[in-house]
Amino acid sequence: MAHPCVMRAFLLFLLMVSPSWAADLQRPEGLVQYHSTLPRTFPLIVKTAADRDAYLELWAEGGDHPVLTAYARAGQPFRVLVPPGSYHIRAFSGQDWQGEDKLFGKETTETDLSGALEFSVEGYARKEGWIVDLANPETSRSVAICQSYVLQTRPYAPRPPFAGAGATSGGSAGINHNLNRRNAADDGPWPKLKSYKHICE
Repeated sequence: MAHPCVMRAFLLFLLMVSPSWAADLQRPEGLVQYHSTLPRTFPLIVKTAADRDAYLELWAEGGDHPVLTAYARAGQPFRVLVPPGSYHIRAFSGQDWQGEDKLFGKETTETDLSGALEFSVEGYARKEGWIVDLANPETSRSVAICQSYVLQTRPYAPRPPFAGAGATSGGSAGINHNLNRRNAADDGPWPKLKSYKHICE
């Protein structure tokens, strides 16, 4: 049986580390809140510090609450889709997450990007967004989701031979017209255009 002093020391250790475990489990990740009827189709990519999480807010001009809030983990690549429009981005960083009211407590640092960022369609099938580096906000640059098309073809495969040739009722050789032909509708029209989306700059 363990010595009482050892047991007390172990219980004290649990009491000390349990709050940090609970805080870590309560940390959100990704999209937190969204207040808009517009579809989220434009990319926002955020680079965080290696040792600090970030809580993001997107504000429309004259808005009384953020259109979107999101949470990015420290040192992990983060991407969220946002609706079309022009937005001011506020980012709050820290290590000890204490909820949306207190954020990261007294250690909260705020990064307020100067000027609004525009999220809109540019040209044909190009959705313009932004890459934001919280350590160097002045290096923010545009990025886009592009839609491209690829012509799909398939190798030629000869049809299987007909059911065969047989004698007609008149005794002469003829072709069996009950052919086992493949219905073209089974496979759809070929060649096909396949669309795909990718990040482009």
